[in-house]
Parts: sequence; structure tokens; C-alpha cells
Amino acid sequence: MINFTLTTVINRPVDEVFTYITDVRNEPQWMPGVLEAEQTSAEPVGVGTTYYELVELLGQQVELTFEVTEY
Repeated sequence: MINFTLTTVINRPVDEVFTYITDVRNEPQWMPGVLEAEQTSAEPVGVGTTYYELVELLGQQVELTFEVTEY
């Protein structure tokens, strides 16, 4: 098993960064392989929020759906 740690320092307030990363529409900008991402349930984000993503994985496009179970 290979383990690694990656640290990135973002010079912004924590609440601003949290708001950005919890908006799934931003994922194609910072997460490799994410082609499309959208929230499929009503606002606000929290337990029970659902999402759709189209990702490229090993040369294949894969559709994913997921639900927030902890927030």
C-alpha cells in the first residue's frame, strides 16, 4: 500500500475556501478528471444533498451520483 500526504496553503479565510469547495460546480476547475458537476437537490448544501458528476476515469467517461451523509 502506498500512502502520501499533499498539503496546499490557500491564502484565504477558511469560510471562503469551504464555500468554494462545497459548491460542486467548481470541481472541474480544481479536481482532475471532473468534466461536469451539478447539485441535483434543493439548496442549501447539507446532509441529504445529492449530486451528479461526469468524470473521466482511465480513458472512459463515467456518470456518478452521490449523496452527502455528513456535513
